[in-house]
Amino acid sequence: MRIVFRTDSSPVIGSGHVMRCLALAQALAQAGAEIHFVTTAYEGHLGAVIRAAGFACRELIAVDERLSMDHRVWTAEMTSAHIADVERTLASLGAVDWLFVDHYGLDTRFEASCRALVKHVAVIDDLANREHDATLLVDQNLFQDAETRYRELIPVHCQTLLGPGYALLREEFRAYRQVRLNRAAHTGALRVLAFFGGGDSSNETEKFLLGWRGSVDEGLSADVVVGGSNPHIGRLRSLAETIPNVRIHHQTPDMAQLMAASDYAFGASGSANWERLCLGLNASVVCVADNQVQTVSALVRQGLVDYIGCSDETSPSTYAQALHRLKANPNEYLRPAERLMSHVDGSGARRVAHAMLSIAR
Repeated sequence: MRIVFRTDSSPVIGSGHVMRCLALAQALAQAGAEIHFVTTAYEGHLGAVIRAAGFACRELIAVDERLSMDHRVWTAEMTSAHIADVERTLASLGAVDWLFVDHYGLDTRFEASCRALVKHVAVIDDLANREHDATLLVDQNLFQDAETRYRELIPVHCQTLLGPGYALLREEFRAYRQVRLNRAAHTGALRVLAFFGGGDSSNETEKFLLGWRGSVDEGLSADVVVGGSNPHIGRLRSLAETIPNVRIHHQTPDMAQLMAASDYAFGASGSANWERLCLGLNASVVCVADNQVQTVSALVRQGLVDYIGCSDETSPSTYAQALHRLKANPNEYLRPAERLMSHVDGSGARRVAHAMLSIAR
């Protein structure tokens, strides 16, 4: 079975689309599928990460990044040109069983045109703001209206896989669940993990470090993960060197291990919500995109995260105050890991892969 993923990444777009596609690609590859990626060569894109994971990656000429984030920007001419580019790639591969699209800029115009070259089209979406021509739609996020929000946007035959039960997490997150459960209760300094996405376009990482420097003297240590497409890595390294008990990790492959070894996290909403819940890691989260607000609101209502605001409202003092509260009363913030883990079991990628293989058969 040959499967092609169409997705993009950059410091502006972020890394979430590619990383969740990689998680599904790994599950499909374990089932014997041949995997290819098609991505736009934006500055700071994750093509190297895709190849390092063992998958072929073909790059399209970079255009305006807004095209990867908003389907309304596309003109008819842009759509036709993009379809032609992707069709040439698909045709060069031979028979394609699935085209899997994780891309906010593409909609039914693109998907319908590609159907002539593939057996099935699948999409990942969480915006529910455009029509799709797909056999399968995946939305791993938590919404109160999950069962109805796509009703008028997809064909009647389209199968939907909705909710955190289908969270697309890499296999190592599931593997580290038992490590997390076996970990002894914290003693001494609380270990904090900070990660604000692959690109971190609002530079929350620097705000966090400045807040840490201004508030923490002892009792906490921090692992700060900086994504590979973050353009501020040099300045962040220099800043971290002036702060005791802070370790910088750049594009680390050990995120699951770091989460399993941490007591509390600060981070962006998005796919990382499900990684943290899978490993029972309490977190204070910030929304770095408008489309994250609904999901964060649902998580707050269920008592699964602490919310500290949108990125355009946060500052170093936001993080300093949150760190003061955490240090003063850690038991108020450290919910039982088992309770968080019960909401995401780490098998979502396997479930989606199984659904795709079943449809193909």
